[in-house]
Amino acid sequence: MRITELISVDSVKIGGTATDKNDVITQLVDLVSNSGAIADKEAFARAVSARESNGSTGVGEGVAIPHAKSEAVTKPAVAVLTLPAGVDFDSIDGQPVKVALLIASPDDANNIHLDVLSRLSSLLLDPGFIGNLKAAKTAEDFINVVDKAESAKFIADAKAAESNKVDLTGAPLVLAVTACKTGVALTYIAAESLSNAALAKKVNLIVETDGASGIGNALTAEDIKAAQAIIVAADRAVETERFSGKKVITTSINDSIARPGELIEQALA
Repeated sequence: MRITELISVDSVKIGGTATDKNDVITQLVDLVSNSGAIADKEAFARAVSARESNGSTGVGEGVAIPHAKSEAVTKPAVAVLTLPAGVDFDSIDGQPVKVALLIASPDDANNIHLDVLSRLSSLLLDPGFIGNLKAAKTAEDFINVVDKAESAKFIADAKAAESNKVDLTGAPLVLAVTACKTGVALTYIAAESLSNAALAKKVNLIVETDGASGIGNALTAEDIKAAQAIIVAADRAVETERFSGKKVITTSINDSIARPGELIEQALA
């Protein structure tokens, strides 16, 4: 499911203002309810606030991605609020939030919000994409920016996969585990950041994401045996005994996002 399939023009507000984080969430919940995706706004707002209390979803560069699964949600949806003046959101980089995207997901077996978070996180690694989101003048403009970036990402991923098959044959193998405090946005941003750095340096990289929906792309015993080193980028405890006897580089999620190339080089040293 594409991100743009979850955004309607009625759930996007461009050029808004807000007093604080709670006001941002309240406005986003109102916007997402415009899509008919919320049966109980108050219940969903409580779910979003509860999730936010576990750690800010302000992922940096002026962007926040609050989200929640709730029985109050009848269908997955995304709401958008742009804030040119910025609002304090306790973001990881301390910068005010200027673009907030709320992901609403039904409380069922599907983890659509995590799929959207993962894809959106990868797009947010491009400063140009963030700049285009901030510069959008209308709801249609904003949705178009996301649509173009998502389409380009699909094409780039396909080309990268093909390139990996040819160019990285015989290249050294590095493994990584990413796990942020809540197992959501930053877990996937870190994974994408490390993957991009590894590709640029012609290194095979396998990343295990320890996310809210469980372990993704789990490392195998064969992977570990063949690896030159393992990067553990985590802000909470993850299982590392399996790496006994291997070179392990332990770092934070933020560090893996800020300097992935240095970590890959350290793994190869």
